[in-house]
Amino acid sequence: MSAQVVLAARNVAKSYGQVHALKGVNFDIHRGQVTTLFGENGAGKSTLMKILSGVIQPTSGQIVLDGQPVAFANANDARDRGFPSSTRSCRWPRTCRCATTSSWAARSWAPWASITPRRTARPAP
Repeated sequence: MSAQVVLAARNVAKSYGQVHALKGVNFDIHRGQVTTLFGENGAGKSTLMKILSGVIQPTSGQIVLDGQPVAFANANDARDRGFPSSTRSCRWPRTCRCATTSSWAARSWAPWASITPRRTARPAP
């Protein structure tokens, strides 16, 4: 049995005039699974995150949260539903272990996420 899809994108696109920053983005994020987003410079990672956090609106396509289509009016609306805005310069608490930090991030930023921290084999420096 597969895990429940908590967040999905369906054919999400973002254009700025003739420039296509995103084109046909599709993904599913499943409850209890770690999902990463990576790609080369200019691949549209930041644009996608801005859409997910309500900073910008997609040109077309749909974001689905817990099976329901959502359209965030702005970053505050997205934050109130569990999608914060953050910058690349976001700093994690220096005194936390990785598992503790991951748990802190999930509780603080994404209440719909489910992360269970495990004990680390060695303490943080």
